Amino acid sequence: MTLLERAAVNYDHPDALDIELFVSHMDDLAEGKSVKVPEYDMSTHTRPGGSYQLEPAPLVIVDGILLMAVKQCRERLDLKIFVDAPREVRLARRLVRDTEERGRDPQSVEEQFVASVEPMHQSLVLPSSQYADLRFDHPFDPRAAAQAVLAQIGKA
Repeated sequence: MTLLERAAVNYDHPDALDIELFVSHMDDLAEGKSVKVPEYDMSTHTRPGGSYQLEPAPLVIVDGILLMAVKQCRERLDLKIFVDAPREVRLARRLVRDTEERGRDPQSVEEQFVASVEPMHQSLVLPSSQYADLRFDHPFDPRAAAQAVLAQIGKA
């Protein structure tokens, strides 16, 4: 695919993700095996080559907005946490991340947010909150949230 074609892909939908590789990494880490994670270049939407090694640990935290929307991922999680933030907070965070870390211009970030991010949030992310063991609505007290998470981990 050309850069323009790759840029047009809806990366906020699970179909654009390598779920098979991600699930195999989750399984390997759960079995105590290290994994080689391919490097990814967000500006070109490619894997330019190279990888880094991720070691297993007694507690592995997996973060991602589509985790609970993808059954294969969701069923591998021992504790599922959903943090609900209002649209304006999600947009502000994405603007900072994509302009500072990915070199994008604010207008393109806002256009993508309207075209794919918000629709995917409404159709996939928000409905997947039903699978959460814990849910925190913005704003929330981080200390209280941490205590709730620790209490849940203690039950496992």
